Amino acid sequence: MAKYVDLDAVLALVEPDSRPQLARRITELPVSFEWVGTEDRIPEKSGKYLCIVKSILYSCKNYESILWFEDGVFVENDLATNRVAYWMPLPQEPTQ
Repeated sequence: MAKYVDLDAVLALVEPDSRPQLARRITELPVSFEWVGTEDRIPEKSGKYLCIVKSILYSCKNYESILWFEDGVFVENDLATNRVAYWMPLPQEPTQ
């Protein structure tokens, strides 16, 4: 079974009048907080993501970092990086 669903493909299966309500309800569902491999897929939206970054030093372990994603690349220290191995969306900020 697929873990990810194409929203447009799902909406195409329902009556046109029901699509806006269904789209709103789907986007209100909780986000899954599981690590996603960059070889499997990359984020669909620009924004901040929690990432596991491959260390450039063989003696060091990979590390976690919050990085910006935009235009198909992760950015670390104002430079595009291809060392992100896994990523996940950040939770919503508290409202209070």
